[in-house]
Amino acid sequence: MKVLFAALSLAVAGLNASAEEAAAPAAATEGLKVGSPAPAVKFGKFFKGDEIKTLAADQNYIIECWATWCGPCVAAFPHLTEIAKATAGKVTVIGVNVWDDKTPVDKLQAFVDKQGAKMGYTVTVDAEGTIANNWLKAAGQNGIPCAFIVLKGKIAWIGHPGNLDGETVLGLAEGKLSLEDLAKREKAQEALQKEIGEKVYSKARSGDMKGALAAAEEMSKANPEAAKMLKGAMEQIAFSLLVTENSPEAVKQVLAISETSEFLQKASMVVGKGKISAEEFAKLDASASERFAKLGADDGRDKVFCTLLRANLLGSQGKFAEAAAMIEKAKPDLDPQAAQFLDKQIAGFKAKIAAPAVN
Repeated sequence: MKVLFAALSLAVAGLNASAEEAAAPAAATEGLKVGSPAPAVKFGKFFKGDEIKTLAADQNYIIECWATWCGPCVAAFPHLTEIAKATAGKVTVIGVNVWDDKTPVDKLQAFVDKQGAKMGYTVTVDAEGTIANNWLKAAGQNGIPCAFIVLKGKIAWIGHPGNLDGETVLGLAEGKLSLEDLAKREKAQEALQKEIGEKVYSKARSGDMKGALAAAEEMSKANPEAAKMLKGAMEQIAFSLLVTENSPEAVKQVLAISETSEFLQKASMVVGKGKISAEEFAKLDASASERFAKLGADDGRDKVFCTLLRANLLGSQGKFAEAAAMIEKAKPDLDPQAAQFLDKQIAGFKAKIAAPAVN
């Protein structure tokens, strides 16, 4: 199983240069690395936040690269929002859409608007491949999401935004986090990543998803840092368990762990294919209802798939009329853009009502 979050690897070099020395953008961008002057930027339309034409030499930034088709990028939006809030006034977070050339600007604007509060920072689009070429390619970064921390004109860090937190970024920006502190943190993170590999990923690779999930839960409870690193992986493992076993316990794990619509959608599809006992149904329906109650105004997709999950649970009991009625009742309060999709689900349940039973 692919490790979703790499070990935190922070380093700072050459950050004591004066504002005058850092003001000029890098003339050559090949071999962009920690300590390099930040290359010039060129952005297109700004979908959120104030327009930025250049990176001020006395300011701090996070340049984060994303795309509409990139699931991990979308999953990172709320985390970046937390960082933006934690570092407000000290660091400007800029989400730059890259590698999305076939998506019209108006579609990008609609995509950003739909994210709502999940993208609580400045959002723009790459212009003329400047960020894609002079930042990502020059730094040897072939995947996204990818973030660059820029402190007063210098590249201070390059990596997956999931490996950042507001406290670390703020410490760097304020000069409270020393090179020695970073080195110790990096060493601890590497040791923890190795332990996770031995206790969790080794089981997942051998097909023991139940054992992998149990080990991940145990490590997460014992170590908050491990919990952060395992968050995405636990979703993947729980869903793999759901697919291989189609067990009610696996569904409950997905409901408890998952923070992305993708897993709720897949869980609802798998549940609809299996027969679940009345006792298990009651427990899972309660879990799905509890999850739905916690969702906010910006969780439209999650609300849709939580509703579908509950309907498919009813379907697993042969209660197709009740399943169709549940969706119809919830539909006015769900995302209008999902109306056609929901109508299709309703029609599917109604068709099963009329269909003869198969023994």
